[in-house]
Amino acid sequence: MKWLAFLFIVVIPQTLLASQNLPSDLISLLNNHQVLILGEKHKQPESTKLLTDLVRQYTNSGKCLTVALEIASDQQAAIDQGPISAIKIHPIIDHPGYRTMLSDLHDLQHAGRCINILAIDAPRGSKTSRDTHMAEMIFQASQTNKVIALVGNSHAIKKIKWQKGIDSPTAAQQLLSKGVDLITVLQKWEKPSSQKELKGSLIDINQDLAQCFLRSIAAHSPGNPKDVADKVIVWENYQ
Repeated sequence: MKWLAFLFIVVIPQTLLASQNLPSDLISLLNNHQVLILGEKHKQPESTKLLTDLVRQYTNSGKCLTVALEIASDQQAAIDQGPISAIKIHPIIDHPGYRTMLSDLHDLQHAGRCINILAIDAPRGSKTSRDTHMAEMIFQASQTNKVIALVGNSHAIKKIKWQKGIDSPTAAQQLLSKGVDLITVLQKWEKPSSQKELKGSLIDINQDLAQCFLRSIAAHSPGNPKDVADKVIVWENYQ
C-alpha cells in the first residue's frame, strides 16, 4: 500500500502539473518571441479557454498584448463596440466557447488590461488570399506589440508543399519570410471523450506529429519536423 501511495503522488501529479502550467509555458515562449501563433482544430473549447487563460496571465503584470483572431477584418468595429452577438464569425470557426472567449477578453479590457483584439482574416470578396491578409495584419501589429494569434492549424504551419502543386504559403510561412520573430504551436486532440475533462501537454514536435498534421494536405512529408512547427499541444483524456 505504501508503494501504491508513492506511485500516486509521484507519477500522476506530474501529468497534472504539466496541464496546469500550460499557459505559463506558452507565456515563456511569448516572452522570447514577438509573435506566437497558436494553431487549433476549430470548435474545440479547450483551445479558446487556453487562449483566455494565457491572455489573462500575460497581461496580469501590466504587459500589453495584441490578440489576433481568425475573424474577417470588416468585423473590427463590431469587436470594438459590441455586443458579442453582433460579431459575424464563419460557421466553421464559431461555437459557444469562441463567443465566451470574446466576452472574457472584452471583460479583461474593461477591467483595464492592455489588450487589443484584432480581426485578421480577409473579408468576403477580398482579392488577397486569406493567409496573405492574416500575415500582413499580424506583421503590422507586431511592429508595436507582442502578438498571439489563434488560427486554424493549417495557417500556422511554417513550411508546406501543398498537394496538386498549389502555391499558397501559409500565414506563418509568410511572416517568417518577412523576418518576424515567430514561434508556432499546433494543437492535436487524441480522440477526446465528451464525458471526460481533457488535459493538454506542450511537447516538441516530432516526425510522427508532423506527418499527422500534413496528412491529406501536403504533397510529401517534411524532412525536418521543425519545418512544420516548433511545438505541439496534445490534448488527452486524463484519468
